[in-house]
Formats: sequence, C-alpha cells, structure tokens
Amino acid sequence: MNRFFTPEAPIAISDFVQKSDTYRPGVNPGLPARVRAALALDIRECPLKRPEIAARLSAEVGRAISMASLDAMVAETKVGYRFPAELIPAWAKVTGSRRLIGLLAAEMRRRKLARVLGDRV
Repeated sequence: MNRFFTPEAPIAISDFVQKSDTYRPGVNPGLPARVRAALALDIRECPLKRPEIAARLSAEVGRAISMASLDAMVAETKVGYRFPAELIPAWAKVTGSRRLIGLLAAEMRRRKLARVLGDRV
C-alpha cells in the first residue's frame, strides 16, 4: 500500500468544488478560475487551433464538443460552465499538456494537508 494514501477518506471530484469557489470580482476566485486559466494557457501553447482541439476532444470522448462549449468552459465570465472531469484524459492527449492534471493533483495534496494540519497550511 502506498504510504501517502490512506483509504479512510477517499477524495471525490466534488471535493474540489466548494461554494467559495465561485467567481466574485476582487476576491480570490479559487479552483475553478485556476482550472480555466490552465485550460486557456494550454490552448495558447497548443499548436492546434481551437476548432481542431474541439474536434479532437469530440473524437476522443465520443460526443460533440462544440467550439462554443469549449470557449464557455474556458471563459472567466461563464461561471455556470465547468470543464467536465471526464474530459481531462482526452484534454491531456489532445493538447499534449499535463498542466490540468498537475493542478488537480496539487490541489488534492493541499486539501489533504489542510485536513491533517488544519489552519497551519
């Protein structure tokens, strides 16, 4: 068994989204904004154009991902749209970036430490 993982408290994707993670001007926007920023940076650094990224994501997941949907998932102002977790592996394959996976892994470690250490994190 991995000495860094304890099965007593499994971490779910819903652990990442808290009510405090909604966008408010002038306030630290939390994880959703960091995810959007990571996605936007991946798009800028990817040699593919946005329509091609959307088309390849669609092919990878087997359902239509329109360019408008992709833009809404990345836009800072579209707080009602979220990047679905089911797209993460396809995103990494299509863009060639592991930035989003690294961001989520770091957030899981941070929240796990916060549970263990409390306010000292």
